[in-house]
Amino acid sequence: MRGFLRRQPCAVRHMGGCDGPVEAAHVRYSDAAAGSVNPGMQRRNHDRHCNPLCHHHHQHDQHKRNERAFWAAAGLDAYASAAQYYAEYQGVSSNREG
Repeated sequence: MRGFLRRQPCAVRHMGGCDGPVEAAHVRYSDAAAGSVNPGMQRRNHDRHCNPLCHHHHQHDQHKRNERAFWAAAGLDAYASAAQYYAEYQGVSSNREG
């Protein structure tokens, strides 16, 4: 899954400022509606809860500021977006918007 994501464009490229290779960015906040609970400090979420982000957006925006605020500013539901990438990875759907 992570290799698949690294081959995708940055999910927030519409914000500009992309720099560096694309990385698999695990969503870290809990969202009961998405059925995901943050696994805790120093542990990452399941790979199905990842989005492709360039190095800059991953390390300097997602990880260094409020993550919910970052995704809101990007205009994306991080869990819904990750679910679309996961479905595409599994070959279930290739109709991802963006």
